[in-house]
Amino acid sequence: MFGKRIGELTAGDIDRLWQDVVPEGAEVELKETLPTNKGRVDPWFNGGDSIGEKARNELLEEVIAFANAFGGSLVLGISETDDKPARAKAIVPLPRCAELADRLRLQCRDCIEPQIPLLEVAGVPTRPDGAGVVVFQVPRSRAGPHRHTVTKECYVRRADRTERMTMREIQDLTLHLTRSAAGINAIFDSRRLKFQSEFGDYQPYGGLFGVRVTAIPLVPVFFEHVHREASVAPVLTNLTGVLSDGGIMLAIPPQNFMQRRPILRGSQGHGGSFSLDVAGEVYSDGLIEYRLFEKGIRGAKDDKEMQLRRDQPPPLYASWFMCLAANVLCSIERFRRRADAPSVEWALEVEIQNANELRVGPYPNDLVGRFSGQLPAGGTLFPQYSVGGPEEFPDLHAMVERDFWHAAGNDVYETPVIDYARALKVLGAG
Repeated sequence: MFGKRIGELTAGDIDRLWQDVVPEGAEVELKETLPTNKGRVDPWFNGGDSIGEKARNELLEEVIAFANAFGGSLVLGISETDDKPARAKAIVPLPRCAELADRLRLQCRDCIEPQIPLLEVAGVPTRPDGAGVVVFQVPRSRAGPHRHTVTKECYVRRADRTERMTMREIQDLTLHLTRSAAGINAIFDSRRLKFQSEFGDYQPYGGLFGVRVTAIPLVPVFFEHVHREASVAPVLTNLTGVLSDGGIMLAIPPQNFMQRRPILRGSQGHGGSFSLDVAGEVYSDGLIEYRLFEKGIRGAKDDKEMQLRRDQPPPLYASWFMCLAANVLCSIERFRRRADAPSVEWALEVEIQNANELRVGPYPNDLVGRFSGQLPAGGTLFPQYSVGGPEEFPDLHAMVERDFWHAAGNDVYETPVIDYARALKVLGAG
């Protein structure tokens, strides 16, 4: 169950916890009920809509400890054995578990600082009346150290125990996270230099533009057989969306990478069309990058085709740009699922290179000319984005697109609504 997204958990997944006698450990904590002082009952069990302070504080301590360590899962509503470490024994359903999960999610938001990215809390009913367990999936966080705003303490997970962090540990974690962020930026820098060099190779042939979309996981992940696993290797697919006046398709010719080959600890896909080169790379450490180049007269078959490319150079169409970005998001989710890393956050960087001013082309069905613009010469490096779960993809897509149009001098008021759920299902990740 710990490799699933929290919204996909079923009562059967919870049953397997006690059937498999799952132990507590560095990344698993089990609790039978809402903690209270001896002899007391939490207000929740008397039909109230609030949670006692002791329950709130102790549960949030566990959440903070996971975030400040290696991430983990807290399952509330499971009794434990007397073993050391304790193991799952039986389900003890909590009333109104979905509502309880909502309350606890709000407590995490209000009482943990800074907020933990990608933290998920959900109720999983195990009885027809809505009673069941509450599951917290806590990512290893790069935004820490996190602390409890009520107790003013930071916590960390040590084996199967949650303990207060010392000042030295807080300082060490801060330094580690700073170095980690510097390391991620160094990877982005290297990908930027490689891309700009590659774009330079197209310049003698009159290439107009290049687009790069790079994603890097913020904590270590690994999946070895990237090239052999079709669900992880790079693939370029069309996506459908909706504007107020009709449907829309994000597509880059060709529809799929025509050639795929293994590269060192990764897989590369490559495709081409009359005017474009497209490449995608996925590495075992979770680095994902897709690139698009307008190739000018490069590769023209004869003088006639060469002249045609000179006479009719294409603009950078919005559908090409957003198709590339959308496919990287889908690739992130496919990697997460195959690597059993549903809670890992990725950082996303987008770059456009163009030597001269570049015309931006509209969507195919833009009958009233809303979508057009001009990118300044010299290229555009977008702000870095945080990539959360797939439920956040539509909002992130809209943010990237707004940045794209603003860079092109166009303050569009509408962006297409993309059906990511369908795209991920088609790609085997939904």
